[in-house]
Amino acid sequence: MTDPEPDHPLERTPPRDILAEQASLGACLLSPIACAEVLAAAAPEAYYQPRHATIYRTIADLFMAGEPVDQIAVGKRLADRGELGKIGGQAYLYELEQAVPTAANGEYYADIVQDRGLRRALIELGTRLVQMGYTPDGATSELIER
Repeated sequence: MTDPEPDHPLERTPPRDILAEQASLGACLLSPIACAEVLAAAAPEAYYQPRHATIYRTIADLFMAGEPVDQIAVGKRLADRGELGKIGGQAYLYELEQAVPTAANGEYYADIVQDRGLRRALIELGTRLVQMGYTPDGATSELIER
């Protein structure tokens, strides 16, 4: 999801692509091959929406355990953990499947998700560096070391 540039640079929205997040997760629900590719291409923290990171982790848990990864199995695991309502319910898992143009492109969508996550991490790092530069505490050489 790309937003138009705001009038003020401090009002920028962090890089993310919600449609790619949905499509990568939906691909996991539709194809074991796509699931393996998505899990290899993106990390859970790359997902902008917390519910997508939760779904990703659940998919990864099921996949690593050799259990089925589909909307019913994922929904059951989320319900068992008390998280199904937090992600939008079973209906949202169905929506994820519907968001996938083709499961064969799951890795491509996951690459987009990972790229946006890395960009957010760079922004966070840059922000921390600026804050460190303005902090009067500590020696400058120590700040550079950190």
